[in-house]
Amino acid sequence: MKIQVLQFIKVDPDFRFKQFSVWHNQCAMKVGTDAVLLGAWVNIGHVSTVLDVGTGCGIIALMCAQRSTATIDAVEIDQSAFEQARENFHKSTWNERITAHYDSFRNFASSCTKMYDVVVSNPPFFRSSLKPPDALRSTARHDERLNYESLLFFSRKLCTDTGKLALIIPAGDAGYFTDKAFFSGFHMVRKTMVCSHKGRSPVRCMLELSGVITSDCITNELCIRKERSNEYTDEYIELTREFYLHM
Repeated sequence: MKIQVLQFIKVDPDFRFKQFSVWHNQCAMKVGTDAVLLGAWVNIGHVSTVLDVGTGCGIIALMCAQRSTATIDAVEIDQSAFEQARENFHKSTWNERITAHYDSFRNFASSCTKMYDVVVSNPPFFRSSLKPPDALRSTARHDERLNYESLLFFSRKLCTDTGKLALIIPAGDAGYFTDKAFFSGFHMVRKTMVCSHKGRSPVRCMLELSGVITSDCITNELCIRKERSNEYTDEYIELTREFYLHM
């Protein structure tokens, strides 16, 4: 099955947002639409602690720092990406609130005594897709070191009683993931299906899950670009306007 991949926003080493910059030339996965979507979408109002799992260059952690007053921990298993994330955090306005950890999520969760209001992740995915030849990119894009089951299990362990897990995954994995989430003690609170263009089938799914059962799950659709056009939709502009320089 061919899986549609969202286009990277930019591949230059220096990516500038309104309130911070990101260097990502040492990371296997560059700053992309998935990360920006999740960083702008995740609900972090009035939270005290945030954990970013698989932070890469640190883009989501930085977006969360801009949108909150929370203290943020960011875990990364790849050493080059970890060092770059740490540098990006150090250069930001919020360097005293963000800490990078060079570790696997499994090891971090096993020794961590802190609890989090929000765990956020743009996890490795494409469980059944063809794998790219580059080893670092393969680790970043696939679930060999962090699969969905492990992400759910350790996120549940680290969430507070009312804590939530937010992530972005391929649209085709949404059913599989929500089934696994239920058995891990998570319940779906919010779901946004993401389309690259209006009129096309969703390619991504953003999910917010909680250990607390709620009566209704808020479900909607977000289209990035207008139908048969490269122009951004009003809804995408509204979601990301606090970050992009020219929005």
